[in-house]
Amino acid sequence: MIYEIHCDGKVIGTTKFERADPPMGFVIGEFAPSTQYDNSNLTASMSLFVQSTKEQIQCESVTIEDLSDEFGEQAIEVTALIASSEAYEKYFAHHSDSYANQFK
Repeated sequence: MIYEIHCDGKVIGTTKFERADPPMGFVIGEFAPSTQYDNSNLTASMSLFVQSTKEQIQCESVTIEDLSDEFGEQAIEVTALIASSEAYEKYFAHHSDSYANQFK
């Protein structure tokens, strides 16, 4: 599944949220910036949407860490703290399942 990151009503990039910490409610992924992305505005309020359905996922926070200048290549990561366990299960059940299966 692909997720969109919005800022000021614009899609600034996408992610697949490849990693997660289900007990803490976090999802983390490589960030693919769009042409609307501005790395000087990383403190702005951002929101998260499912790309295919345009459903907004309620989050406590969405943050982008851009280390491209330091590494000389694209090195951008996005982290979202999902607002509720219900939302986490609805949109990120695959991460919860992987986490649970590691203890079997």
